[in-house]
Amino acid sequence: MKKTKVQLFGNFGIAMLLVAFAVACRYIIMTAEGLSPFADKLLNYIRIFIYIGMLSVWGVSVSRRVIQKSVRRMLIVISAVMVLWLVVREFRFRYVISPEAIRLLWYAYYIPLLVIPLLALFIAVCAGKGDDYILPKPIWAFCIPTGALLALVLTNDIHQFAFHLNSSAPRSDVDYGYGWLYYAITVWVYFCSLLAFAIMLKKFRLPKSRRNKWMPLLPVAFAIIYGVLYAARAPFIINYVGDITVVFCLVFAGFFEICIESGLIQSNSGYSYLFTSSKNIPVQILDNSLNVRYAASASEKIEVENIKKALKSPVILNDGKRLHAMPVRGGYAVWTEDISELLNVREILTERGEELSERAEFLKLEYKKEEEHRTVAEQNRLYDLLQRKTQSQLDMLDSYVQKYRFAESEGEKQRLLAQIVILGTFIKRRKNFVLTMENAASFPEALLQSAIAESFSALSQLNIRGSYFVYTGREEISGEILSLAYDFFEDVIEAVFDSARYINFRFCEVNGKIRISILTDFEGDFSPLLLKYPSLVTVFDDGTQFILEPKGGDNNE
Repeated sequence: MKKTKVQLFGNFGIAMLLVAFAVACRYIIMTAEGLSPFADKLLNYIRIFIYIGMLSVWGVSVSRRVIQKSVRRMLIVISAVMVLWLVVREFRFRYVISPEAIRLLWYAYYIPLLVIPLLALFIAVCAGKGDDYILPKPIWAFCIPTGALLALVLTNDIHQFAFHLNSSAPRSDVDYGYGWLYYAITVWVYFCSLLAFAIMLKKFRLPKSRRNKWMPLLPVAFAIIYGVLYAARAPFIINYVGDITVVFCLVFAGFFEICIESGLIQSNSGYSYLFTSSKNIPVQILDNSLNVRYAASASEKIEVENIKKALKSPVILNDGKRLHAMPVRGGYAVWTEDISELLNVREILTERGEELSERAEFLKLEYKKEEEHRTVAEQNRLYDLLQRKTQSQLDMLDSYVQKYRFAESEGEKQRLLAQIVILGTFIKRRKNFVLTMENAASFPEALLQSAIAESFSALSQLNIRGSYFVYTGREEISGEILSLAYDFFEDVIEAVFDSARYINFRFCEVNGKIRISILTDFEGDFSPLLLKYPSLVTVFDDGTQFILEPKGGDNNE
């Protein structure tokens, strides 16, 4: 903080010395007798270049220090307008000869004199706002009186409301008096300046500089006193500081500079105090050569190689800190972030993740084993189910195979082989019924028709003729009914294929009910069929007809 104050007072002292030297040059020009034209011009050029240089340097400094974009731009415009003001003044007194042109340049003084306080008011309203802030419409209304006053003063030759010129031709700015417009401009300039100060004072929120918040009033007070004395043509003012253009440029520049230094206008200056006070923020500011310019007390020495890596992406240091770096104007900002707790959490999460991965692999293996077990269990269940549904046919098949081995005549072997084919066809088809019914409860009647057709193809090898008819008109039929019909058909075949010559099979709907009807010329014992199918109806008329109406075959069920 002491270093900042020393630097501030040093800059102020240099500025005062330059102003004093320029005032001395003016005093020599005004009072020295017998001064050569060359010396007069040289002293004047030195004086004017001092002021222009000071204001230009101040404008460049403002562009580098002020943070808010809109305020920075308006301050740069004010600096440029003040430089233009000095240039216009110099042309008026040194290079222009025409009285009309001199008078117009004199009137042009009031362009910066009116524009600068207006911009100061805009700056006061925008101060502390975001870059996208738009001035409210009531503030823009201040442009109306400013523009009106400016238009009136530029047309003073017509009405002479601002200055009463000598009526002799040509009119001159040497002999003149003040009109009401001059005092109106003076009041308006001071009103805008004081209003800008009041608005910035209201926004003042920096506790460390509250004791300095009245400092911006000093140049305003000086300007008021100077304006009154200049209007009264006080000899001291006219002889020593009679250049009103320079005075008001320095007053405005001093006003804004005090606002910046006291915190009324936010800037990025005071880094040394900021970094000295930052005990918990490990940040550093480096120049383009990666040399440390500012460092917080909490910062640590960082290797240059790590900084170069951090410019590309954050770097994890060995002490559990993450190094960040980003380019700023004139260098780089480097800071560290303590992520040791996060690293510990990450390590814990990594361990937990590995544990979960191992557990997931174990559960996956366990699930796989369980799936294999269930698959085997399901296969065993289906195998048992197939065994139960076709056990009698399997026993008969085994019996016929044994008989076939010991059969002597070729005719007997052919008959046994045909019976084996019939039983094998049933076993295959019945297995399809069982497996299909595991996935659905009802099926098209074509499933039964296909099985019956294959069984009749096998019956032809026993010279058993016949026909089949499968049609109910329904889209789907219960799988249990289709299985019952096929089982019933197979049981009748097994009962009659030793002596029957023909079999007719019908599966259709009669009076809203599904009916299974088998007609054959078998006249033997059919008591086993009655025991297995208690609801079986037999009709003896030109053969034996078996009629079975399964439960659940009604059309309305």
